[in-house]
Amino acid sequence: MTCGSKQDCTAAAPFARPRANHSMTLQVHGAGSYGHFQASQYGVARGGTDPAAAVQGFVETRRSVTQLNHAVVSALIDAGVPAVGLSPCGAWSCSGRQLQDASAAVAAVQAALAHHLVPVLHGDCVFDSQLGVTVLSGDAIVRGLAQALQPRYCVFLADVAGLHSKPPAEPGAQLIAAVEVAADGSWSVAA
Repeated sequence: MTCGSKQDCTAAAPFARPRANHSMTLQVHGAGSYGHFQASQYGVARGGTDPAAAVQGFVETRRSVTQLNHAVVSALIDAGVPAVGLSPCGAWSCSGRQLQDASAAVAAVQAALAHHLVPVLHGDCVFDSQLGVTVLSGDAIVRGLAQALQPRYCVFLADVAGLHSKPPAEPGAQLIAAVEVAADGSWSVAA
């Protein structure tokens, strides 16, 4: 979910509130307009343009995405959702931009769920054993959590009318009618 304002986050709160018949709910949001500028300016996703720039980009990007996470968590709490922010930095790591062992991060999510909290994670800067630092997207976090937790459903909220073949603003972008997900987590566009 991307929240452009507190009102947007509050409007999405009913989707985050745990239900009696499926009490384990968590939320992962992207950076929206937060973080992308800094990450791009300093080349954080590629490990930084140089070591000093990587450090500066890392801290500037993290400051921005954690501010967004605070706003999302605050809006959810104000709407009656027992939300708690869990920052991926330090708990998740990559190697060559590929997600590595996330068992500690998954354990933190499971602990929050066991205490009837709604963990709220977000795309973030993380440490990378090959690049030094990189960006771990909300989508990669969802993929890692889905593999570990095997949820019955993954629900995606977006500010566009569905899944597209490429960013909707780009020429030639087409709406994808359906996606099939196999038991092993692989997926394909449904015919």
